[in-house]
Amino acid sequence: MLIKHLARIIIIMPLLMFTTQVLNIKDRVLFAQTLTPHYGFGHDISWPQCNELHKLPKKVDFGIVGITGGSAYTQNPCLEEEYKWAQTTESISVYMNLNIGGDDDREKGLHGPYGNCKDADLNCQVSNYGYNAALDAYAYARSKKVINEKMWWLDIEDLNPWSDDPMVNRKIIDGAVRFFKEKGVPIGIYSTPILWHDITADYKNNLPAWPAIITESPAQECGTGFTGGKTYAVQYYQIDLDKNFACG
Repeated sequence: MLIKHLARIIIIMPLLMFTTQVLNIKDRVLFAQTLTPHYGFGHDISWPQCNELHKLPKKVDFGIVGITGGSAYTQNPCLEEEYKWAQTTESISVYMNLNIGGDDDREKGLHGPYGNCKDADLNCQVSNYGYNAALDAYAYARSKKVINEKMWWLDIEDLNPWSDDPMVNRKIIDGAVRFFKEKGVPIGIYSTPILWHDITADYKNNLPAWPAIITESPAQECGTGFTGGKTYAVQYYQIDLDKNFACG
C-alpha cells in the first residue's frame, strides 16, 4: 500500500523505539471494549505478499487483508491463503481498492441503484460504478469464504486513476459506501491526509479513518481523522511489511 512508497525517502527507527507504547493487558481489554475493530499492533497484506506468505509473522493482534488486486474490479489471487493467516490473529478486517473507471469500464456504471444512466449523466454513472465496485469485491470475498470481518476499508490513493474533479470522486466513494451501509457492514477510509485532500478536496464524510503516516509515534496520530471521523488505526512502515497501530 501507500506507505511503502512514502517510506523510500526516510529511514524508520526499529520497533524498539515503540517499547513505551506496547500495550499491557489492561490496555488491551480497554481497546477491545471500544468501537474500534482492533487493538494492539497488526499488519495489512494483499497481492504484493502472495509470493512471500512464509514471511508473515506468526503472532500479531490483528490482520487486514486486501480483497482486490490493486484496483477496482480486480481480485487478490492469494486471498484464501492470506485470509487463513489473518484467522490466526485476534481480529480481521479487509480492504478494497477504489478508483475511477476508464473508457473500457463505462458499462460498469450504466446500471445500478442510482438508475439506468443516460449517456450525459456522469454523476449517475460514477455513483453506480462505485457501488458496483463494492458489490464486485464483496462477492469475491464471500466466494472465498471471507466472513466475520470486523471492518471494510476503501483504499483511496493516487496510484490508481481519479477524476480531476473532487466532486466526481466523492460520488464514486459515496456509491461504494452506500453498498456497505445497505449490507450493514462497517465501512471506513484508508488514505493519507494529503491524498485525501487532493482526491476529494478534504471530504468530511465522518467515516472511520485509517491513515498512512510516516511516524515514530503512531499512537500520537490517533484522534479525529482526515475524514472528520475517528481514526481507528494508523499505518506506518516497519522493515518490509506494513505495520499498523490500533487506536483506542
